[in-house]
Amino acid sequence: MLSKELLEYEYVINKKSTYQIAEEHNTYANMVRRLLLKYCISLRSKAEAQSIAIKNSRHAHPTKDVGHSEETIDKIKRKINERRGKKS
Repeated sequence: MLSKELLEYEYVINKKSTYQIAEEHNTYANMVRRLLLKYCISLRSKAEAQSIAIKNSRHAHPTKDVGHSEETIDKIKRKINERRGKKS
């Protein structure tokens, strides 16, 4: 079984995903997730996880180089800000 110290080191410090940790330790991602919860290690939000994955080149940015026009990009930004309660 994976220890709390190992999970803290891999997940919190090295910022590895549950999938990466699981693959390295011959288990499955949901087991890693359950152990993180058991050891009271906070799980990342989807936004945090995506940001780390993009930063570490594990995933491409979902809208980068899609070919949106400047007008479309501005509309997307406005909608996001509206949902967050901001005005553009």
